[in-house]
Amino acid sequence: MKKPFEKSWHYPRSQLAENYLVTLEHGAPTMAIFAERRKGKTEFLNDDMTPLAISKGHRCCYVNFWEDKSNPVACIVNAVNRSLKSEFSGSLRGWEKEISVNLGALQAKITKEADTSVQTANAALQYLLEPTGTLLLQCDEIQHLATQAEFESVTASLRTWIDSNKKRVRTLFTGSSQDNLNRLFRNQRAAFYNSASIVPFPDMGIEFIDFLSKRFKYLSGRELPVDAIMPAFIENHFSPAFIVELLQVMVRDGFYDMEEGLKHYYELNPPDADNMQTWSSLTSLDQMILMQLCDPNRKSIYTKENYGSLSRNVGAKVTKSAVQMSIKKMREFGILISQGHGVWDFESSHFKAFIIAKSQE
Repeated sequence: MKKPFEKSWHYPRSQLAENYLVTLEHGAPTMAIFAERRKGKTEFLNDDMTPLAISKGHRCCYVNFWEDKSNPVACIVNAVNRSLKSEFSGSLRGWEKEISVNLGALQAKITKEADTSVQTANAALQYLLEPTGTLLLQCDEIQHLATQAEFESVTASLRTWIDSNKKRVRTLFTGSSQDNLNRLFRNQRAAFYNSASIVPFPDMGIEFIDFLSKRFKYLSGRELPVDAIMPAFIENHFSPAFIVELLQVMVRDGFYDMEEGLKHYYELNPPDADNMQTWSSLTSLDQMILMQLCDPNRKSIYTKENYGSLSRNVGAKVTKSAVQMSIKKMREFGILISQGHGVWDFESSHFKAFIIAKSQE
């Protein structure tokens, strides 16, 4: 039998999944985990949490609210459809036909008539509780529901449905925007206010890199030690997606030295291309403010002295209102996050590092 690292690039986080599931089963029935993009949250839900929950007797449903960003109801209905028709077809023989018929009608209604009513979402979710059993509902990128006012009814309805069925439903939310998660769970006017604690999704460590080193050797027949891989992993903000993609490219294209492999990878995928695109979309004032926010010794950006300094640098008069509008815009763009009391930080540590490097040029 092949060892686990010979089967897949996926590093199983079994203990973390066990900890989360035990908490959901015997503690708070809802939990929200946060990590920046490309930190492995979705893979963890699909490859670790779902198999574990199924083995413990739970039905599972995975909803990705980025699947159709304009239609959260469609995201819910499609998720229920997949859950019942694919993952559990074997265990639902007694009532699969009825479910398929009903979901087929719901699916047709939402696609043909563009029905985005909360009743459609509720009806779909209710099928997950028939006839009996418990459910692990996994809502990925849940913070998206905080981005538009028209999603408020769906958000409120989802909260009500979860609360009404809390004896049978365990819910795990994930998000990649801390600011929007705060709006969703910590804003007193929000439907999900105080419904789940937000916990950080832990970074992977040396055990993960050791796993990848063994995987690399199995596929290539060449040694790539942990201490050769680890610096690139750290430099790229502990992103499992990045390091796995890098090693896959190296295996595919026959590169067995990390320095040469990185050079080859960056030729195919120019570093900071996304960051440069974001940077280029900003005004000179936006860019100057971001550089100031990266300075650990900065004073308040809301001073007359700073308005004068910004005016000289951008070549136009800068007022308090202009700074406030710039900050507001960059928050809406998902660049900045409010820490309260006029304190701002970056949503992405990678983009912050990019800005720091820019300010030192």
